[in-house]
Amino acid sequence: MDSSTFNITRLAVEQIIDYPFRNPLLLQEALYAGGPIPLGHGPFTKPITEANKRLALMGDSFFKAILNDRCDEMGMSRALTNAELQRAASNKHLDVVGRKLGLDKYLVLQNGCPGVSKDLMATGVQAILGAVWRDSGKDLKAVEGVAERIGLL
Repeated sequence: MDSSTFNITRLAVEQIIDYPFRNPLLLQEALYAGGPIPLGHGPFTKPITEANKRLALMGDSFFKAILNDRCDEMGMSRALTNAELQRAASNKHLDVVGRKLGLDKYLVLQNGCPGVSKDLMATGVQAILGAVWRDSGKDLKAVEGVAERIGLL
């Protein structure tokens, strides 16, 4: 993705999630789906071997921690908390939310990838949350705010 196209994408995604990135490379990494990012592709100074999956793993973990905390504050039982975690953090739910917001239009697919699958969309949403975590200086409240604004909570 060239820098002009990415700037348009960045502004659109920042508006959707209502979060301005200080380090846009984190958002760009979060939007790369479906394969490795070779050295020299875009502005990356090192190869990223797992596309957005590293950020998605972080985003998934922090989203579940936020959900767990909210359920605990509401006094929900362990069984109800587990059911809510299964529902809200599921690929199905993340896919629905991501597509409803139009985030699927901004994921960058590797050659040969026919389209944004449910799993790629869910991973993209998780990766965006992970990128917010990193960009915000590891501020869980920033991740929680984005999750609220996009309708995950």
